[in-house]
Amino acid sequence: MFQIRSQISFLVVGVAIVAFGTSGHALQFPQLFPSRTNAPKVELVSAGPIEISSLGCGTWSWGNRLLFDYDTSMDDEIYQSYRAVRSAGVSIFDTADSYGTLDLNGRAEILLGQFERRFMQEMEEEEKSQ
Repeated sequence: MFQIRSQISFLVVGVAIVAFGTSGHALQFPQLFPSRTNAPKVELVSAGPIEISSLGCGTWSWGNRLLFDYDTSMDDEIYQSYRAVRSAGVSIFDTADSYGTLDLNGRAEILLGQFERRFMQEMEEEEKSQ
């Protein structure tokens, strides 16, 4: 994890979530810890004319065979982590075309786009069913 301007922290999310807020305390997300009903939400910070999440999510492991032994069969499990992070209020994702190795270059961006579309669709469906 690293910080930008001491207000925004980034974490790497792969198959499991390990996140630490700027206070150094571990954050827990309700989807991963169902018994915790009052799990914290990520705060927003001002970034010029827009507000963004104070915690970012790194996607380095998405598509990285060399260091993370990535396989496409992990995509649904990675999505569950993505969903938990987004549900907690994270709106910043760090990607790079090299976040993937060899034939998977750019895999992080591809997954991020697929995951966001799926997440938004699921949120719309949940809203309609209420």
